[in-house]
Amino acid sequence: MMKKLIILLFMSHILWATNGMKSIGFGNKNVAMGGAGVALHLDPMTMANNPAGLVEVEDSLSLGLEIFSPRRTFSTEDADLFGAGAPGREEDSDSNFFFIPHFAVKSDIIPGRLSTGIAIFGQGGMNTDYNKGPFENVQPPGSPGIDEHRGVDLAHLFITPTMSINLWKGVNFGFSPIIGLASFKSSSFQPDGNVNPGSNERNYAFGFGGQFGLQIEPIENLILGALYRTEVYFSGFNDYEDVFVASNGSINTPPLMAFGISYKIMDVTLAFDYERQFYTVVDTIGTSTLNGGFGWNDINAFKLGAAYDINENWTIRAGYNYGDSPISDGDVFANVLAPGVTQHHVTCGATLSFGNWEIDLTYMYAFNHTQRQNNQRLGAALNSQGTKIEMYQHNIGIGLVWKFGVVNKEEVKDEL
Repeated sequence: MMKKLIILLFMSHILWATNGMKSIGFGNKNVAMGGAGVALHLDPMTMANNPAGLVEVEDSLSLGLEIFSPRRTFSTEDADLFGAGAPGREEDSDSNFFFIPHFAVKSDIIPGRLSTGIAIFGQGGMNTDYNKGPFENVQPPGSPGIDEHRGVDLAHLFITPTMSINLWKGVNFGFSPIIGLASFKSSSFQPDGNVNPGSNERNYAFGFGGQFGLQIEPIENLILGALYRTEVYFSGFNDYEDVFVASNGSINTPPLMAFGISYKIMDVTLAFDYERQFYTVVDTIGTSTLNGGFGWNDINAFKLGAAYDINENWTIRAGYNYGDSPISDGDVFANVLAPGVTQHHVTCGATLSFGNWEIDLTYMYAFNHTQRQNNQRLGAALNSQGTKIEMYQHNIGIGLVWKFGVVNKEEVKDEL
């Protein structure tokens, strides 16, 4: 069953994230709160946001599905590629709907003291599918590949077996080794119309990394959290070694650190996270565009969320998320196929609880953001200044949580 679940998750094409290459958060409840989760422990998907919080979660199983719709556009209407005097063009990407499932299960070894679990979820990725590429208007009629789609399709799937321990009252530590699976396919072409090496071949890769988390509750209802995730190192995509030269064909995910705080006042929970992702240390993604990379910068993300318990059955949530664009204005043309530029996001959601079950509903909207090439970094001969990329996103999620081992955690802690 687990093998089939992993195949289902991976083949669903877990694509395009919203803070760089990463989702704003993991799990329906956390996404509804702007992605905040480093200082929260809401359900088994907690282990994806901060493994330290898992020991606070009731024994349970979580299943979820998100319908993700990113809308991507590039324009060369203000550029004169190669000085050809040809009219520029605007192109919207196809492939606008993606289904992103997740799965997590948690079980106590020593209730209130030691817990274990496993989560399987889409870390993120990138996807574009243009009917025509940016060079169409400057290629002679009948050039090779001129009528072919241009785009990339990258997905990163994480499997995180997790251990979470209550070190002493109010202090929890957690660790998750990260097993990564990656899929990549490119249908991009060179300016002369020739097919790039490996084009249209889907390749798969395996990766490994880890994440560590800490949660501290210094006073009742106030939680402080911290998370560090290593770079997840992937094997190479063999057919693309000549494309991603700087990394021997691999695309790793960046290391990151995050800090969070949450506080519950009566029926209201407030949460805030700060996260920093380090793309500049990752080959290819962080490699300068002058050396064949994407030239992505390190980014900051700020996540603010609130939850209100209306009664014992209903909880509503809302949030805001801001993340820097990793793409500088001088590298816009080089990222036409990877326009990860969204910055402002608003979220909302609700949870219905009945017996040992919960149903979660979530919505996220990422506002349209446009970036324009402001120089000739790739050379005056290309003349790409004025190229624009833009994107906005919708995301709807539904989740189900089954609590199969309810334990009064506070009574257990008082006995420790």
